[in-house]
Amino acid sequence: MATTGLLWHALGICPGEVVVFTGGPARTSLALRVARELTEAGRPPVLNEVGGCVVLVEAGGGPARLSAGLDSGRPTVSPPAELVVPVLDGPVTPAAAEALLSWKGLLGNAPGGARVVPALVPAGPDDAGIAAREAASLLVGREVANAQVGRVVLAEPEGPNPVRAVVGDVAAIVLAGGASRRFGGSKLLHAWDVRTVLEASLQAPLKAGLREVLVVTGAYHEALAPLLSRYPVRVIPNPDWAEGMSTSLRAGLRALVGEPEAVVVCLGDMPFLPPAVVTELVRAYRRTGAPIVAPEVGGVRRSPVLFDRALLPELMAIRGDEGGRAVVQRHQAEMVLVPFPEERWFRDVDEPGDLRE
Repeated sequence: MATTGLLWHALGICPGEVVVFTGGPARTSLALRVARELTEAGRPPVLNEVGGCVVLVEAGGGPARLSAGLDSGRPTVSPPAELVVPVLDGPVTPAAAEALLSWKGLLGNAPGGARVVPALVPAGPDDAGIAAREAASLLVGREVANAQVGRVVLAEPEGPNPVRAVVGDVAAIVLAGGASRRFGGSKLLHAWDVRTVLEASLQAPLKAGLREVLVVTGAYHEALAPLLSRYPVRVIPNPDWAEGMSTSLRAGLRALVGEPEAVVVCLGDMPFLPPAVVTELVRAYRRTGAPIVAPEVGGVRRSPVLFDRALLPELMAIRGDEGGRAVVQRHQAEMVLVPFPEERWFRDVDEPGDLRE
């Protein structure tokens, strides 16, 4: 059960995203707390209340482009919401949580591809105990509005510590510790499209709505840390990065809060990877319970790779300049491969020419 002190971080709000808070009355106090946190971080958002929803867009996403209104009594948001936060307040029980997601009007504004991160706001300290955690666990993995619920936040928006817990079953570790020698400088900080290579590579794990995303830095930690502070990730410095990729993997595994059911190991130099790849890996894992789930294109296995928690000790035992290849080879017969059509999605960046579409 992961925890973080900032509500925007716990909800997984990325720079410039359009966020819709919907559901119970606490949606307003939740949105206002997030707005206050972002303002204190120098990123004041725009808020708009319409049709029983509160719409927020973070600075840097072009606040002037945000509009909201009603269409036949139904809230509409332009551009479409990228994150929907259904809010349950009052008595938080498994039955109430079930009703939250079964209410069709609740997610009426959620377009295909929007993440859904429920926020449960218990009425008091006693209400935040076993029943609330059972309610949160019930929601994780549910399919809602063409999205998987990957995390649920237990929140107290008007309290001194607004995040009580973040409940989820799958975490991601992004390896970003290398020296980029073949690139001739930090490839992760190289401008690509409207972001850096690392920012583009983070979109897949972040927008898959996982429990938490850890980024392990190394050679360029001092340069990457300010950039990463804008994202809902935990930064794990690896002072031993020069001893190989395995040291970054171990640093990330050691830093996990609690023990997730599974971990997706991602690379920080895969800017073409769409969020749907990580989403489908997690979906296949929940469906099959396989110890390893990986993408394939044309019969060739690719990265990122999902590992069940039973294999985490084997990953911790790896040494040298490799990730989980040896563990994958040992468990190849048990691995589930998920086919994808586009080879370019899985390209990593070694040289400047690799960034050409």
